[in-house]
Amino acid sequence: MAPPQAALDFVDFVNASPTPYHACATASKLLEKAGFTKIKERDSWNSTLRPGGKYYLTRNGSSIVAFAIGKKWKPGNPVAMIGAHTDSPCLRIKPVSKKNNVGFLQVGVETYGGGIWHSWFDRDLSIAGRVLVKDGEGNFVQKLIKVDKPLLRIPTLAIHLDRSSNFDPNKESELFPIAGLATAELNKGAAKPEDTDDSQEDFKPLKAMTERHHPHILDVIAAHAEVEPEAVVDFELVLYDIQKSCLGGLNDEFIFSARLDNLNMTYCSVEGLIASIKDANVLDNDTTIRLVTCFDHEEIGSTSAHGANSNLLPAVLRRLASLPGSRDTAS
Repeated sequence: MAPPQAALDFVDFVNASPTPYHACATASKLLEKAGFTKIKERDSWNSTLRPGGKYYLTRNGSSIVAFAIGKKWKPGNPVAMIGAHTDSPCLRIKPVSKKNNVGFLQVGVETYGGGIWHSWFDRDLSIAGRVLVKDGEGNFVQKLIKVDKPLLRIPTLAIHLDRSSNFDPNKESELFPIAGLATAELNKGAAKPEDTDDSQEDFKPLKAMTERHHPHILDVIAAHAEVEPEAVVDFELVLYDIQKSCLGGLNDEFIFSARLDNLNMTYCSVEGLIASIKDANVLDNDTTIRLVTCFDHEEIGSTSAHGANSNLLPAVLRRLASLPGSRDTAS
C-alpha cells in the first residue's frame, strides 16, 4: 500500500528546511501557490487588505504569519489562531570559527536550544543558513544556502580509548567538527596553521572573514551563494545532518526525521490553513479570521524581536482590527 501523500509532502518540507530561514521560505512558497498575497510590515495595509483576502508576512526571514479574513468579519469577532515555531536544536557556526588542532581543520560551533548533543556524533554533517553578501553596486543582499554534501564530522573515540559507561561530551571542548586536514590550507597557499588555544585567544569579531573562518569553508559558502569569496560579508549558518527524512517501518507508518520539533507543527498549521479555505466560497459567510503564526527562537526563550514574546502577533492583530475594510463590513 502506498504511503499517504500528506506524509510524503511533509518529508519533502523537512528536507527542504534545514534552518528557520529555509522553513519560512518553503512555507511562503506553499502559501503563494495557494493564492496568498505577501504583505510587508512597513507598508500601509489600508488599501491592500480586504475581507475575503488571504495574506502572509515574514519578519527576519525566519518568522511567518499567514491569515485569511472572513468576508463577514468585524472588529471584536474571533481570530482563530494556531502557533508553532520554525527553529530546532542545532549546532551553529561561531562568529570566529577557525580552529586547528594536531593537523586537523576544525570549526568552532555553539549549541542552540535543548538538543540531544551526543546524537550529533558520527553523523555526515553539512551547513545551511543565511549569507550576507555585497553585490556589484555595493548593496547588501541576503542569500539562502544549503550545501548537500557532507563537509563535517564529529567523531567518537574508539571503545578501547574510552570505556566510560556514560557518554556525556563537554559542549565547549568536545563539540568541534572536523572539516579537513591542515595540508588543505597549505596547498591553498595559506600560512602554516598553528594549533589554537581558545582559552587565551581574544574574541575579535572585526577581523577579516578569512581570519575568522577557514578559507576553504568560505569558498564553499561563496560558491553556493554564487558570489566571489571576497563578497561574503557575514553569515548565520548551522550544521545539519544530510541524511534525508524518510518514511519507515513495515508499512511506512513511521517518519524517521530530524527537526520534528517543531517543523511538524509548522507544516501542519500552514497546510491546515490552506486546506480550510480550499473551497472558493468558504470565506463568504465567515465571521472570523483564520491565522497561523510560526515563530523563530522558541528554543532559546522566544524573547527576540521575531520570537513569540515580541510584538509581531499583537501588532498584526491591532492592524487587522483597525482596517477600513473591516469597519465597512461591520456597518
